[in-house]
Amino acid sequence: MRKVDAVIVVSGQVDAGEMAGQVNVKVIARDILSLTEAVESRTETISLKIPRSKLDTEALSYLQDIVKTFPGPTQTYLKLGDRDGESIYRLQSSLKPCRELIESAQKFLGPRGLELR
Repeated sequence: MRKVDAVIVVSGQVDAGEMAGQVNVKVIARDILSLTEAVESRTETISLKIPRSKLDTEALSYLQDIVKTFPGPTQTYLKLGDRDGESIYRLQSSLKPCRELIESAQKFLGPRGLELR
């Protein structure tokens, strides 16, 4: 049973047709997941984005902390950027995509500091 007004992710098909001059659209759901379930089960990669100028001992300590706190199966990358472009490093440790990781990353790295794909 889903919560009322919960955000959901629906996988399936859309069937659109016209009947008596009106467009009828049907969603044929194959899977219905809560947003949390979708993030945890469908995320294939996690990228942590840090401006190169802000990569200091505090940032390294934060990275070390989230690797210990949120270990999981999802391949994780560190993206270091500056005016000249972006360097991408694959981390040896993988993370678990979850609400707590998202909140932690947004608090420390800002709203654009975490990318889930």
